[in-house]
Amino acid sequence: EWEDGFLFLIHEVYFDNLERFYVHRFVFMTRTFQMTHFSNPFKFGAEPIEYICGLARAPTATSVMVTWGQKDCAGFLSTITDGEVKTMLRI
Repeated sequence: EWEDGFLFLIHEVYFDNLERFYVHRFVFMTRTFQMTHFSNPFKFGAEPIEYICGLARAPTATSVMVTWGQKDCAGFLSTITDGEVKTMLRI
């Protein structure tokens, strides 16, 4: 649960010739699962292949933690404040 609803993090795949490019979006849904906001596509790193592995509420309850991987060979943990997420969602 997040901000009286649900926060999701999705990824999308785009193809340029035969190369794949991955981007992500935050999606916010109400408690009745109506999508009300979504972010512009974004990336965490510079590599074309990224996977989102997890999204969780940070212990501080003022940010979210995202686990993600790059090219199936490196893993990362990023923390994004609620304010940054709201800005991305244009809330």
